[in-house]
Amino acid sequence: MHSLRLISSSSTGPIYRLIYFNLKGRAETSRMMFKVAGVEFEDFRIDQKRWAEFKHMAPQGILPVLEVNGKKLPQSGAINRYIARELGFYGCNNWEASRIDAVVETIGDCLHDLDIWWMIRDLDVRNKLQKHHEGKLIPKALARLDQLLEENSEGRGFLVGDKISLADIHAMNYIHDYLPTLHNIKAEDSFPRLGDHARRIAEVSQIKEWIKIRPFSKF
Repeated sequence: MHSLRLISSSSTGPIYRLIYFNLKGRAETSRMMFKVAGVEFEDFRIDQKRWAEFKHMAPQGILPVLEVNGKKLPQSGAINRYIARELGFYGCNNWEASRIDAVVETIGDCLHDLDIWWMIRDLDVRNKLQKHHEGKLIPKALARLDQLLEENSEGRGFLVGDKISLADIHAMNYIHDYLPTLHNIKAEDSFPRLGDHARRIAEVSQIKEWIKIRPFSKF
């Protein structure tokens, strides 16, 4: 277990602590929003082998958990939306916020299916589900994201609106980390606009720097 302190230009705001395993996983989008916003937070990482010692820190017995001035918020989706609202990554109006939700939920469908796959022990069932996931679900999700990107910026800008949002960061993490690591899928092979979008978001200076210095984890 270890924690990282990210330096902010302001020390008068809320005190944030993000609790998760030493993985990118369900916490990386939150970490990157803090980084891009330049907001200080404690990146509190728990060794999975010592999870039982720290389980009491999680109000629902699951991670991640975000602490804000000592108050605890569970569930990665709720955490991401809270941070996005607080730090300006949730669009300029309700329509943009809803479009951001559409992006996040499209990816969420894939992640939920992946969670089910992890829990299955029967190899035949796992293989069938993996074929469905990689052959049908992921391509459909990427096609929907590609359509949203085309509708908003003709593939040259952001997924929603005219500035970086939760949608861009979350999609980049999924395309940049999840797909090649867990599925050996490169989005740019079939959806070059999405691949280009992920590369552009990964080149945002704060994100690029974070990717260089963050603790190593496979996924």
